[in-house]
Amino acid sequence: METRRIIAGTSAALLATVALVAIFISTPAAKSSEFSTTELSTTSQSYVSLQGNDKTGDGTIDAPFATLSKCIAKMPSAVHTCVMCGGRYTDAMKMAKTSSLTITGYTGKTTDACASGPAIIDGSDAIDLEWTLDSSADIPASSTGCVWRSSAFSSLDTMPYQLWVEDSKAKQVILTPARWPNARLDDFSAFSGKTFTGDKSRFTGPLAYYTKGSDLPVKSASAAWPAGKKLYMKDDGEHDPSLADSKMDFTDTMLVQTLGAMGGWTVGSRVTSHTPGSAELYYQLPSNWEIDSKDLNSLYSSHDWGTYMFEGHPKLLDTEYEWVVDSESLQLLVYLPGCADPNKASLRGRHRDVMLTVNGNDGDLTIKDMTFFSSAWQLKGSTLSMDGVQMLYPNSNKRSIGDGRPPTVLPSMNQKTAGFQFKFENSRVLGADAPAVFEKIGDNAVISNNLFEGAGYAGGSSATVNTIGEPKNTYYYKNTIQYFNTLDGIAPSTASTVTMNRLHQQGAQIDGAAIHIQVAFQAGTLVTKNWVSNTEIKSIRTDRINTLGILGGTDCTISYNVAQKTFPFCIKGNQHKVIGNVVFDHKIPSSGNDWACALGVVLYREGGGPSWVNPTENDETLMEKNVADCIMNVTDTDGGDKVAGPADDSRICSGSPSDAVNANCNLGGCKKGQISTSSLPCLTGEWWSSQFKDVDASPPDFRPADGSLLAEWNVGPYGNSDEWVPGTTLTWE
Repeated sequence: METRRIIAGTSAALLATVALVAIFISTPAAKSSEFSTTELSTTSQSYVSLQGNDKTGDGTIDAPFATLSKCIAKMPSAVHTCVMCGGRYTDAMKMAKTSSLTITGYTGKTTDACASGPAIIDGSDAIDLEWTLDSSADIPASSTGCVWRSSAFSSLDTMPYQLWVEDSKAKQVILTPARWPNARLDDFSAFSGKTFTGDKSRFTGPLAYYTKGSDLPVKSASAAWPAGKKLYMKDDGEHDPSLADSKMDFTDTMLVQTLGAMGGWTVGSRVTSHTPGSAELYYQLPSNWEIDSKDLNSLYSSHDWGTYMFEGHPKLLDTEYEWVVDSESLQLLVYLPGCADPNKASLRGRHRDVMLTVNGNDGDLTIKDMTFFSSAWQLKGSTLSMDGVQMLYPNSNKRSIGDGRPPTVLPSMNQKTAGFQFKFENSRVLGADAPAVFEKIGDNAVISNNLFEGAGYAGGSSATVNTIGEPKNTYYYKNTIQYFNTLDGIAPSTASTVTMNRLHQQGAQIDGAAIHIQVAFQAGTLVTKNWVSNTEIKSIRTDRINTLGILGGTDCTISYNVAQKTFPFCIKGNQHKVIGNVVFDHKIPSSGNDWACALGVVLYREGGGPSWVNPTENDETLMEKNVADCIMNVTDTDGGDKVAGPADDSRICSGSPSDAVNANCNLGGCKKGQISTSSLPCLTGEWWSSQFKDVDASPPDFRPADGSLLAEWNVGPYGNSDEWVPGTTLTWE
């Protein structure tokens, strides 16, 4: 059995999170060796088991109920616990409650009527079909002898839209919908990022990019939404291979692209015509996609590019761990590892979205030590607390069965009282595919010590929580967010605290940031002591719309954060505090924009710079003790030396410590458009190798090296005695 364990010491915790986490199902461990009645002495409790009986059972461990609904209906007291014995519960559960309830997995020893092991609420079903080797012309010639075709289903809507195969250790391994460019979900290569090749004008990676001249995104909210029309898309030619160089015919495949102001929506559209060797194609949006008026504005964008890939046709089935639906014959095609025979394998398929619905509005609801597999939940209560919970593939698109609409079903909670609070702690979320994992979480939520991974492989808005409902005072603490293609990892709302989190391995180059503080939510928000690394988006950003006269946010504190191998910090607005951060080994767009500096601040420049910058932009923002490859005013492309705040020169590194009490150190070579003065020491090359104790250690040691400029000037996020390491203290095996 797989176990979840707590690691003593933060260094060991980071070692666990740095390692590639298998995308197999794992199960939560007991927090104690035995489940005892004394643990729940303040409540009554009943047991639920797959061996139970709702008619003859009385809810004891020797005579458990068969369903959670019965357990709740027979609650003998106002505070009750339903203990779920081990096993897969595959019947959807919908129930009402009127008092406080805890649903928890059983962690004791196996009895005749109650199994130990994980309690799994499972929205998938076993796939029991006959399979034959496929030799049709539908699949690539290179796949002959490895692709198997199933017996037929009765209709498209009875076919699964997600698929898993069980491995030799009884773990459920996700299969990837056949696609181009090739990338897999099981090994996280679908989140591998934009890897440049050759002269860095071309790249490999899980997503390609469409470019200027394409019909979408629509640039104006006044434009009619082009539902039902034939649309045009042009590839930017930078992928290796490009759309044209692939020499493939993508007609009848599904074009999966990101849309919206920042690429937060994903939609699948059928390609109506494409010629092999061409960089252009035509497609049509899903006919069943009805755009809600409240969503319409969010689908327009000022950008003229976005990400895309292809899915949904047997001609794309060319590598192991892939599968596809043949919509004409109503058959499944699979390419299992090692060309394995699916007649000798165990497969599961997803047919449902929501498996647990609990209604009620006057009681607290707690869920502990449970696993939700291929299943979302919809819960109501005055408070909702989840601890030790695994949410494995909680939602999914339905592109595999021809429905290209964006995924919208996600775990949700309905707050009926002003004092509602959501807590999500010591848990794991794997493979979420909606615009966000959670939304409408209410004020004062706590998101603590969790692992979020594999979110939004085709795009999306957030790898954790979106800002719908504008929750206040959210507390994000010691979470690890890894392997995601959404436009942000954390999007805090007003007066939130984001501290001690680790965000890494984001793979889609879109307009976002790992920690993205939108204009309406910057006041009172604190972002401190986080690590961001290996992302194709900006590391940390205070954002606003780039329109003159629209003021940015104020009063956000960004302090003592580390950003490595990311796109830049970007600070818009005014009256922020940007203190003690380090940004190094940062990424520069292939276009080589001068403004793409490691730590970029938006400032007004009279007679120059972008037209959207306000005269007061960041005039009162405090910047001190920051260290970066380069620090610059985004709008100043002439090599000026202005830094945010009223006393520019006092915060530029100089030759002696006494002149640099509040210095911002630009250590990356002083190129055009970056801060550069005669007194500024500009280190070249990998300056960080001599300035930190050991950036290659596991975990890295970002304390200043002995005799370094960082130690001399007392700048950056770490002092000599600091030992904090962000990220979850749990590992899932």
